[in-house]
Amino acid sequence: MTRKSTVRAATSSDLDGILALETAAFPAEDRFPRRSWRRLLTVDSALCLVVGEPQHVLASVAWLLRDGSGLARMYSLAVHPEARGRGLARELVRVSLRRLPRRIDTLGLEVRADNAAAVGLYCALGFMETARLPAYYGPGRDGLRLRATLASVAQSLTVDK
Repeated sequence: MTRKSTVRAATSSDLDGILALETAAFPAEDRFPRRSWRRLLTVDSALCLVVGEPQHVLASVAWLLRDGSGLARMYSLAVHPEARGRGLARELVRVSLRRLPRRIDTLGLEVRADNAAAVGLYCALGFMETARLPAYYGPGRDGLRLRATLASVAQSLTVDK
């Protein structure tokens, strides 16, 4: 990252900032509703991290965790268009790996097949396509299911720096 950016745990006070970030980063049909984010920020079954101040969130990530499961599912990763190219997405993933429960050994996510930047990032981090999801994001908007081991993602981030 070119400037020092601190990743921190998201709290309920970040809700409006996260929603503003999603508005800037995603088309309307890809944004999560306020109630979903409100819940994610208060439950133990999610890990939510942000970069920025509560009213000006530059980047965020949310992971879903299921009791007893070794899989953490990335629910959302967003970087404000004005903050792209600074390594914030990689830093959020790097910090996530340290904060996920010890039982987690596999990471998963779904991404729009036509989101070349995100697909490129995830592949560079060691994720591999396990399924193509026709119309997952709506008519004509396919998704990809990607998986990686936590160890392979950690290795890619170590080699990266």
